[in-house]
Amino acid sequence: MPRKKRKTNKRTSRKKLSKEDYEFVKEIKKFADEEFKKRRVKIGDLVKLDYSVTTQEGLIVDTSIGFEADNCGILDPDREYKPIEIIVGNKETLKGIDNALINMTEGSEKTVILDAKDAFGKYDKRKLKRFRKKVLNFKHEPVIGESVALMQNGKVKLGIVRAVDEKFITVDFNHPLAGKKLVCSLKVLKIYD
Repeated sequence: MPRKKRKTNKRTSRKKLSKEDYEFVKEIKKFADEEFKKRRVKIGDLVKLDYSVTTQEGLIVDTSIGFEADNCGILDPDREYKPIEIIVGNKETLKGIDNALINMTEGSEKTVILDAKDAFGKYDKRKLKRFRKKVLNFKHEPVIGESVALMQNGKVKLGIVRAVDEKFITVDFNHPLAGKKLVCSLKVLKIYD
């Protein structure tokens, strides 16, 4: 036995918007249209930006903003604090910063957490080297935490003294921030044509 067809109501009920709701929807549409028209950062763009990099504990380790550097006690009188210009994707900055800049617009701000691999790399125990004191020929007794520069294959390698005993010195050639997650605040000031 064939089924009977149901009658469907072709009229759909639409709720009328109040004047306030209508104005709100109109503003949202206008905002969305403007947002989608904005130029977004892509790989290969030359971008001018301000940045601050802090540890997860809140210690600022680098910034392009002078008063911030001064307030946290890292102001370097030999450095000019100003926005930097980089080509996104050209390995001119940390990988995580390059990635975070993609799709940002002029004037936009963003704070991201960079994993160690996207910042200064994972901590590598193989970069912890032990030397005989007499080989390094220090003119003074080395101190834990002291920076050292050693020549290897015609290149200068920077390290930090991690341990000292009667005969040996242990030097760490990892970046001081290797293995650490960092918090990075970015503000895109200009995207050049």
